[in-house]
Amino acid sequence: MIYFLMARYRSTITKFLPFVCFFTATTLFAQKTYVINQPIKDSIVLNNYAEIFYEPTETHTINTVKNQQFIPFKNFQLENSSLKKSYNHWLRFKVQNNTPENQQLLFDYGLYHYIYLHDSDGKKSVIKKAGMLVKPDEKLFNDNKYIIPVTLTAHTTKEIYIQVNDKNGIYKDSKVSLLTYDFEENLRSKSFFKSRKDLFYSASFLAIGLFLILFCIIQYSQTREIAFVYYALYLLGLYLYFIRRIEALTDTAIIFSYFPKSFLTSEVPLNILPNIWYLLFCQYLLNLTPNNHPKTYKIFRWQVKFLTIYFIFDCFLQYVLNEYALSLSIYRWVKLGMMPITTYSIVLIFRLRNVVATYIALGTSLLFVFLVISFVMAMMRRMSGETYVYYMMSFPYVETGIFVENLLFIVAFVAKIKQIYVEKNQTQKQLIAQLETNQQLQIQLNNELEKLVQEKTKALETETQQRLLAEFNQKLSKAELKALQSQINPHFIFNSLNSIKNYILTNKPTDAARYLTDFANLIRSVLQQSQQSFISLKDELEILELYIRLEQMRFENKFDFSYNIDDRVDTTYIKIPALLLQPYVENAIWHGLMHKETRGELRIEVKMGNDEIICMIEDNGIGRKKSAEIHSKTARPHKSMGLQINGERLKVLHELHKLEIEVEISDLTSVAQAPSGTRVMIHFPL
Repeated sequence: MIYFLMARYRSTITKFLPFVCFFTATTLFAQKTYVINQPIKDSIVLNNYAEIFYEPTETHTINTVKNQQFIPFKNFQLENSSLKKSYNHWLRFKVQNNTPENQQLLFDYGLYHYIYLHDSDGKKSVIKKAGMLVKPDEKLFNDNKYIIPVTLTAHTTKEIYIQVNDKNGIYKDSKVSLLTYDFEENLRSKSFFKSRKDLFYSASFLAIGLFLILFCIIQYSQTREIAFVYYALYLLGLYLYFIRRIEALTDTAIIFSYFPKSFLTSEVPLNILPNIWYLLFCQYLLNLTPNNHPKTYKIFRWQVKFLTIYFIFDCFLQYVLNEYALSLSIYRWVKLGMMPITTYSIVLIFRLRNVVATYIALGTSLLFVFLVISFVMAMMRRMSGETYVYYMMSFPYVETGIFVENLLFIVAFVAKIKQIYVEKNQTQKQLIAQLETNQQLQIQLNNELEKLVQEKTKALETETQQRLLAEFNQKLSKAELKALQSQINPHFIFNSLNSIKNYILTNKPTDAARYLTDFANLIRSVLQQSQQSFISLKDELEILELYIRLEQMRFENKFDFSYNIDDRVDTTYIKIPALLLQPYVENAIWHGLMHKETRGELRIEVKMGNDEIICMIEDNGIGRKKSAEIHSKTARPHKSMGLQINGERLKVLHELHKLEIEVEISDLTSVAQAPSGTRVMIHFPL
């Protein structure tokens, strides 16, 4: 009958067979869509709706991966292996929001290194990043760096692609979830409450560890015992380990979160380095040397060398070859292999049979026991199905073991310090006895030497006193000259700054800028030349020209300036005391020309005399007498410190270098005997 029907409707079956096959294939292999018919109250799990595409090479983009063959996420199986460098894969799922309101949700996939969510609204695509290695300032959700906000528009269907980069593996119990904000906050609160004991003990160790590090620094400064240095380094390694632990448990950025790669690759180094420093600490504290306990010394040195080589190898493995998963796998085997050696080392320390060694061995034994218990408990929890096991126990085995170990180490330190002080006291007693013997011998020698000293002293006393007195007078003169020279420079700069202030307040900004430029050149020249006791006459005249130009600008060219230099005078060769002429020029301008009602004139002349150089500074101002009358009527009469300092400098130069520099100051008068200026004649001997 069936055969008859097939033969009769053969043409019809042949005609519709392709459509039937296509409909069956699309029904079986079409991507499922999760439909939201009412607002989500807590969360939805999309494992039955999500699809996965395993891509370890990380070569596809969002545009090319859409054409790849995805398989149902729930059917995906991949064996995690330490030989794989990465476990990169893509996820995709569809969600249809049939509710009349937009759904503000949070995407959660687990503790993967990087999670990139490609969010598209049909017009533009946005890439949102989260994950373990995301920096604090890159977090999309302030309280959880593994969460990505997602908006589902009302009455629309959205297809979401997620790219996951990870070097640890693809966890079997990972959940592709969308959470509400309130539900995520509730989960986070429960997680924090669950790990509060672990966090409390970790934070407590940080406080205690900091105190112990400071204790070691103080003790090393007092005893110079190198064991304190290695113990401080050991504590520092544990300190960094617990900081990383707190960052992993609480998503708190302290150090490692700002350097994502170090957060990933520091786990093994932070377990190796403290062990190296611990072995060196024991070696120096227990005084293990090739001659003292040679067997124990060899075992400890072998472990230090092995762990150092292993540390370098692990850094090469992670930072050069990027074999992070392989590094963790090797470390687990190395840790298991070191357990018998650690046990044997503890036995050797016990055999030393002294108080310090006993406390060290006891502390190490207790920590070793607690670490083994912690490791076993973690493996049991992992075997029971938990994926994210970070040694969060109901009882803090690791913290307790470290706390007890360090407590016993402190007791060992106290015993060691006591031993050091006992040995020091014995040594001091021996030294005191030897000193007493030496003192008696010294008294005898002193009596004999005293007679010889008295004889020699009388012969050398007169000569020594004269020599010391001459040296003292010379040093005193140099010191006085330096002191006087250091007084001139601030005095000159102070007057120049007053000139700048007055000019800026009374003139245009453009002119003030030019004035400041000339002042900067003047200050540079003064600072360069004031470091020398003597400078060339040429340099001195150049400084004077700069200074006079500034004063002309400040007084709006109220006076003219001219100078004449005798052709026979070599200004480059002749040396004079630095900044000696400036106070006289300053005095001529401020006390002579400034108060003159008509245009003034300042003249400088350098000429050759009989075995001397004569420098003349002349002005046609109001004269010294009239200037003194004006200044006496002011509220704060000005006292010329420059001339006074110059006078003291000339005295010191005479005492120190026998330099005879004469200064003559005379008043000029007109035909009618009226004051017409001042003339200063300075004689420099050749």
